Amino acid sequence: MICFGLAWMITNGWSYLFVLFGTWFSIKWMRNVGLGYLAFLWIPGTPEKLITIPIAMWLRKLFFPKHSHIDSDIKREKDEK
Repeated sequence: MICFGLAWMITNGWSYLFVLFGTWFSIKWMRNVGLGYLAFLWIPGTPEKLITIPIAMWLRKLFFPKHSHIDSDIKREKDEK
């Protein structure tokens, strides 16, 4: 969940922060960029999860390299399908 949260912040969370801080500090360009990206995200069929999940998997391998049992669990689940 830590890695997914970080991946989500990389792909989506920054836009919510832009809207929050842009509104709070009256920075129009920041608010508008955040709102523009959020409008794109809320369109049905936006492929942002196709980007977020691989980033989360990469972060997991980067931060937790000794947890190799997770890789074997993922491989086993793919083989069962």
